[in-house]
Amino acid sequence: MFNLNIIKLHDLVLEAAETERRMPEPGKLAKIKTYWPDIKAEWLAYAPNATTTDLARATSHQISEYDWLMEMIGKLGSDDRRMIWMTAHSAVFRLRGPAWAKLSRIMKIDRRVIKKRYQDSLIMLLYLIKRQP
Repeated sequence: MFNLNIIKLHDLVLEAAETERRMPEPGKLAKIKTYWPDIKAEWLAYAPNATTTDLARATSHQISEYDWLMEMIGKLGSDDRRMIWMTAHSAVFRLRGPAWAKLSRIMKIDRRVIKKRYQDSLIMLLYLIKRQP
C-alpha cells in the first residue's frame, strides 16, 4: 500500500464493495451439502435457461484488504464514509462506473457536486492512509 494514489484507492474501494457483496450474510447458516449433487433424470434439466449462477466467494486476500480498508474508512467522518460507500456500492458490477444521477436523486444534490465530494473524501482517505506508520 506504499505506492497508493487516488486512482488505485478508487479501485481498491470498488473492489472492497464487491468483496462485501460476495461475503455471506451475517447470521445466515450455510446449508450442509454433500460432495455428490443430486442428478436429475431429465435430459432437459440442465438447459441453459434453467441453470443459475451465483457470485464466487471472496478470497482471503480480498477479505484482508477489505478489513484493512474498513479500518481506514472507519477513521473518517460520517459524511465521508457515507459518500465513499454509497458511491462504491452504486458502481459494483457496473461497467459504466458509479451511478451519479441516482446518487444525486438520493442525496438531493447535483451530480457534479457529488462527484467532487467523492473525490474530496478519497483525498481525505489517502492522506489518512499516508499518515499511518
